[in-house]
Amino acid sequence: MTSTAMRPAVTTGPRTGYLTAAMLDAGPAPGVVVNLVHALFLRRRLVLLGDVLTTTAALVSRTVARAVFPSRFDDAQIPWTVLTRTTLTIVVVAVSIALLIQLVKLLHALVAPEVDA
Repeated sequence: MTSTAMRPAVTTGPRTGYLTAAMLDAGPAPGVVVNLVHALFLRRRLVLLGDVLTTTAALVSRTVARAVFPSRFDDAQIPWTVLTRTTLTIVVVAVSIALLIQLVKLLHALVAPEVDA
């Protein structure tokens, strides 16, 4: 016996889209690729470039996570929403600083002569 009643929509809020989900899910992929390249070719410039790529992927995924953070927590005694947003903001700032440092190290390695020890 089949019912002719329509099923309610699963989502009630705005959709974030496939690109956002891909950004959140594809975070570890650059790390895997970079580690495979490092295993084959261990050069300082490639290591630094891999660090920049993985940190950029982490920054993008954390920024997207913060931007689409619609979660509400039911516990009124502890301000989980404020704590989560604050933590995500601190992580985005820290990863941004790390990316800046890694970019400077990469630029220094590109300008300095290649030394293989």
